Amino acid sequence: MQRLFLAIPIVKSYANNLSLYQHALYQRLSKQTDNLRLTPRENLHVTLVFIGNTPSENVSAIIKEVQKATKELQPFTLTPKSIMQLPSDDKARAVCLTFNGSKEFNDLQSKLYEAVHSVQPTQPPKPIIHTTLMRASKLDISDNTPLPDVELSPLSVDTFTLFESKLNRNGSTYQPLETFNLK
Repeated sequence: MQRLFLAIPIVKSYANNLSLYQHALYQRLSKQTDNLRLTPRENLHVTLVFIGNTPSENVSAIIKEVQKATKELQPFTLTPKSIMQLPSDDKARAVCLTFNGSKEFNDLQSKLYEAVHSVQPTQPPKPIIHTTLMRASKLDISDNTPLPDVELSPLSVDTFTLFESKLNRNGSTYQPLETFNLK
């Protein structure tokens, strides 16, 4: 079994700027929250579809269905929106950068979900477009905590990737299995 997901990788040039913002935010929040851990730069991504545990024999069928479903889709951009805790209730464990939705993102996500679901059942996509910047076992960030404004440029999306997530003692590592180009 392989633990899979489809995501938009945060390209190195964007990740460099995002990392500066991430560290400034960490400095501000770490005074209030114990056990705060930054998401490693190489793990930054925007999840499109979490596939979950997948028999190895399904991987090539998923790749083929994804290629078929997305062959006509065009590149687009995602505009940063805000910082929020997820989930948004008292069980929050992640600080995330959210992005504004777009028709192009919704089309891509919908086509990917249908393609994967045609091979094996999977969870519907999450409604909040985000990348996780840091995690804690429990966040304790009050509503009056001043958060830095999001002043990041739009994220250009011209590829997405099928990743395998491998859990280990230090967290997760993500191994790219296949990268798909938008026309």
